Amino acid sequence: MSAFRRLLKNSAANVASGAANAILALLLPPVLVRHLSADVFSTWSVVLQIAAIVNLFGFGVQVAVGRYVAHCTASGQERLRQEIVSTAFAVLWSSALLAVGVLLVLAVFTPLLFPGMPQALHGPARLALLLVGASFAFSLPASVAAGVFTGFQRNELPAYVVVGSRIAIAAALVVTASLTGDLVDMAFAYAVINVAAAGVQLWLLHRIYPEIAFRRNAVTRQAARELVSYCTSLTIWSLGMLAIGGLDSVIAGRIDFHWAGYFAVAGSIVTIIVGVQAALLQPLVAVSAQLHSQGARDRLGELLIEATRTNALFFALSVLPLYLAGAPLLELWLGEPFAREVLPVAQVLLLGIYARQTLAPFATILLGTGEQRLVIVTVVYEGATKLILSIALGSLLGPIGVALGTLAGGLICLASNMVINFPRVTGFTTDVPRFLVHGIAMPTLVMAPMVAIAWSEWSLGPSLTVATRALTALAIVIAAAAMARPALGRLRELV
Repeated sequence: MSAFRRLLKNSAANVASGAANAILALLLPPVLVRHLSADVFSTWSVVLQIAAIVNLFGFGVQVAVGRYVAHCTASGQERLRQEIVSTAFAVLWSSALLAVGVLLVLAVFTPLLFPGMPQALHGPARLALLLVGASFAFSLPASVAAGVFTGFQRNELPAYVVVGSRIAIAAALVVTASLTGDLVDMAFAYAVINVAAAGVQLWLLHRIYPEIAFRRNAVTRQAARELVSYCTSLTIWSLGMLAIGGLDSVIAGRIDFHWAGYFAVAGSIVTIIVGVQAALLQPLVAVSAQLHSQGARDRLGELLIEATRTNALFFALSVLPLYLAGAPLLELWLGEPFAREVLPVAQVLLLGIYARQTLAPFATILLGTGEQRLVIVTVVYEGATKLILSIALGSLLGPIGVALGTLAGGLICLASNMVINFPRVTGFTTDVPRFLVHGIAMPTLVMAPMVAIAWSEWSLGPSLTVATRALTALAIVIAAAAMARPALGRLRELV
C-alpha cells in the first residue's frame, strides 16, 4: 500500500470514529431536549463536561505512544518501543486511580458550583458524575492501545471499537431518556458501554500485537523520562485546551443554569466539525514522524502548507449550512425555542474555532517532529484570554459573551503562533508568506461571504431568498473545490 493510500485509509478510519462521535452530538440533543426537563438537561450537560476533566489525566500519553511507536519502528529501536508502551501503561493505570480521587472531590462540590441547580438534582448529579467520570478513568490505560495502533498506522482497529461503542451509547441514552428520563440511569448506561469499549481495545492489543503488550520488566526510568519530556508540554496544552473549549457549559451554567443546556447544544455542533477535522489530521503525526526521522525538512514544510489549505477549506464547507441556512436547520433539529437561542452562539463559536483550527495541521506536525513544546506559551495566552473574557463578557452580555471570548482567544492563537512559534521551529522549513497566503488567506476568502450573510441577518433580519442562498452556496463550493484540488494533488506527492 502506498504512503498516500495508507494516509487516506487511516484518515477514513479516524473520520469513521469522528462520525460515531457525531452520532452522539447529532442524535442525542433533539431527543434529550424533548424528553428531559430543562433542569435535567442542563445537569446532564454539566456532568459530561466536568467528567471530561478526567481526560486531562491522560497527559497526552496516547499521542506520545503513537509518535514513539512510529519513530522507533522506522529507526529499528524495538527495545525502546517496548519500554515506552509498558511504561505508558504503568503511568496511566496510576493516573486513573488519581483521577478517581479527584472525581470524588468534584462530586462533593459540583452542586455548589451551580446555585441554579435544583436541590432535588444534587444527589443524582453527584452519582452521575462519579459513574461517567470513573468510566473515563478506566479508559485511560486503553488509550495506550489506541496509540500503538496509530503508531503502526492501523487506525481502523480503534475506529471499529469507537464506532460500535458510540452507536451503543447513543441507542442506550435515547431509550433511557425516552423511558425514564432519569439522570443516574443514563449515566449508568453510558459508563457500562464506555468501560466495555476500553476492555475491547486492550484485548485487541494483546491479540494482534502480543509482543508489544505490557511487560513489567520493560517499565524503565529511561522510558519514563522520555514520556515526561514529551508529555509535559502536551499536558499544559491540554490544560489550555480545557480553558479554551472545555468549560463553556460550566461558565454559562454558573452565570445562569439554563444556559448550560444552550452551550451544550452549541458545543455539540463544534464537536462534530472539530472532531472530524482532528480525525483527518491525526495520521499526519505518524507521517511527519517518519519524514522527520529521514531529515526531510523541506517536504514537511510543503506538507504543512497543503494540509493547512485543505484543512481550512474543509472547515469552511462544513460550517456553510449553519451560516446560510442555520435557522431552519436548527429548528428542524431542536425545535424553534432552542434554535433561536443556539444559532448566534454557535455561529460566533465556530468563527473563533476557525481562527484557531487553521493552525491545527501546524500543531499536528509538531507532534510528529517532537517540537510540540514550542506551543506551550501560546496555548497559555489563548486559554487565559478566552477564560477571562468569556467570564467577563458572559456576565455582561449573556451567552453570546461567552462565545465572543472564544473568538478573541482564537484570534490570539493565530497571531501569537505566527509571531512567536513559527520562527522557532527547526523540524521543518517553510515559506511563511506562501503559508499565510495559500494556507490561510485564500481559504478565508471562502468563509467571508458566509460571515457577511450571518452578520447582516443578526443586524437586519433574514432578507435573502432561498434561490440566492443556494447560488451563494454553490459558488462557495466551486471556489473551495478549485482551491482544494491542487492541494490534494500535492499531498499525494509529499506523503
